[in-house]
Amino acid sequence: MSLGFFWFIITFSLLVHYNLLLTGYNELTLSVHYNQLILIWLITNFINNKYRKSTHTFISFPFFSL
Repeated sequence: MSLGFFWFIITFSLLVHYNLLLTGYNELTLSVHYNQLILIWLITNFINNKYRKSTHTFISFPFFSL
């Protein structure tokens, strides 16, 4: 993954974050949603790494493989 794509994702996430703040979501609600996404990403990465080490193959979760 290129560095440009990484910065695009960060910028897009910040724009969405502030747009949601303007429409009435508070920081606590947004932080809970972000924590859930990070937790799902960590779990899928753990599953991928464990499966790859045991069988030398790879299960892809494209949405979370950032």
